[in-house]
Amino acid sequence: MATTLPLAAGLLAALAGACGPNDPPIVTCEAAANDVLATIELGAPGDDDGPFVPLGDGDSAMYRYGGQGGTMLAFRLRVTVAAGAALPECVLPTTRATVAGSGEELFASQQPLALHVGPGPTEGVTDTYLNQIYASIPPAGTAITVTVTAGPATATRMLLAQP
Repeated sequence: MATTLPLAAGLLAALAGACGPNDPPIVTCEAAANDVLATIELGAPGDDDGPFVPLGDGDSAMYRYGGQGGTMLAFRLRVTVAAGAALPECVLPTTRATVAGSGEELFASQQPLALHVGPGPTEGVTDTYLNQIYASIPPAGTAITVTVTAGPATATRMLLAQP
């Protein structure tokens, strides 16, 4: 049996300062521990203290715009760990988004993220995941494949662009 840990991960582009002062802070860490993760699930962005809302294939991709005009794709994560495993303090997810069909890469990123214990001992919470889109935003309705991997856990969703 697995224990579910709702997570939202705070991640920006690899370039420091790519966004503006109103963007969420980047919370990073030094020693990532992905080996205890069993599953990852993508969820809609929102209030990081609110309930996790899973994203399904065909749901809208949520964009946010940084202070310098950079476009970011936003989402939250929820992971499960094996029964008896402790919530790691840090994970190292790899995130990649491509235009479905053509494979055109919108972004690829990897950054260690600190996880924070939530209201209960089996819950972990961080900020919303934000990934800088360096290429032009695909037209509305374009299918975008988002894949997040950390250790043995991988989640993939096909979201529809809604700029």
